[in-house]
Amino acid sequence: MTVTYQLDRSTIEAAAPVEVGHKTGQFWFPTLHQIGTDTLVCAVVRADDTAQGQWPGELYVSEDGGVSWREDLAIESYGHASVRHDESSTLVMPYELWPASPESKTDCAAPGTLLTRTSDGSLAAAARDVRFSNFPSLAPYHQDVLCLLHSGNLLRLADGSLLTTLYGKLERDEKKWLIFAAVSNDDGFTWHCRSTVANCDDAPEAEEGPNESAVQLLDNGDLLCVLRVSSNSDFYKSYSRDGGVTWSKPTHMEGMWSVQPRLARLGNGALVLTCGRPGLFLWLCTDGKGEKWEALNLGTHHNECTEHEPHRFSAAFCKGESDGDPAISTTYTGIMPWKSDGLIVTYDRLANGWSGAPGPNGDFDRVFSVALKVSV
Repeated sequence: MTVTYQLDRSTIEAAAPVEVGHKTGQFWFPTLHQIGTDTLVCAVVRADDTAQGQWPGELYVSEDGGVSWREDLAIESYGHASVRHDESSTLVMPYELWPASPESKTDCAAPGTLLTRTSDGSLAAAARDVRFSNFPSLAPYHQDVLCLLHSGNLLRLADGSLLTTLYGKLERDEKKWLIFAAVSNDDGFTWHCRSTVANCDDAPEAEEGPNESAVQLLDNGDLLCVLRVSSNSDFYKSYSRDGGVTWSKPTHMEGMWSVQPRLARLGNGALVLTCGRPGLFLWLCTDGKGEKWEALNLGTHHNECTEHEPHRFSAAFCKGESDGDPAISTTYTGIMPWKSDGLIVTYDRLANGWSGAPGPNGDFDRVFSVALKVSV
């Protein structure tokens, strides 16, 4: 089943959602990774949403563009983003970070996960040290972990280096978050802080301050960074014309919200943003500048293709009015461009909010994927 949505400036063909997997307890925050050209990996958190150092996860694999999935491997260090190294290996970044040396407050390290596809098609995982350095003096976060968290995507720049964004709090001001840009010249194993993208002064009315973010290249070579400032609040955006060395003052993205933006550029040049809270949405931009966006309601699409009640979202959630009580989704998504004009999106549907399944919304937490094709 495929549903075609005609937007003002584009057409989206959306397949019916496919269940990646389901479990009791916590089974949520799905992220997408790619090994080689044909293997998709969905990583799912299997722990509470609390600071804990390493986040255990389970990996699911698809060899057919998200049409079907199989459970494959459990890992100790779940991450939000990754970089492909060759046709058989991909490095997944760690989320929380420790001091690189006992007294350091500016340099961090943590085990990432090097995923390898074996000869029989299954996955193997090995811990690999990932380091971040040259940051301002960071505040403590959890036990001996420093307050620097990685959830931004990894973007290849014209000079071959990688750029990503992280968020943290400074030792001198532990009240609000700020966002950093960092670069790597060795395919993601070592990173150096390049700049501050946004701080609490850039969104003074926001409860949290700038934190989760994503970055992409525009048609003219500039960088666009989309950033969260609070749950249930609109995003902000900032631009860089010099590879992330300096950034424009963030501006408000009216009517686009709210947690962990996932941003991708498709082969046809379209920019795609997935996120929500409340609701679950895909925003699409075809102007090459990140200025004019149009929305597709992924929650509504999910329900239109799903008859089984324990798999559906509530009517209020689909209207973007409420996450429900208990919440029916984290609205954290995974996103992966696929072929020239397609993408795969993952999201969760919760049985018992932050408490873990079972609950009033079903016996299991579930993760779904949906394949989409964009024509511009």
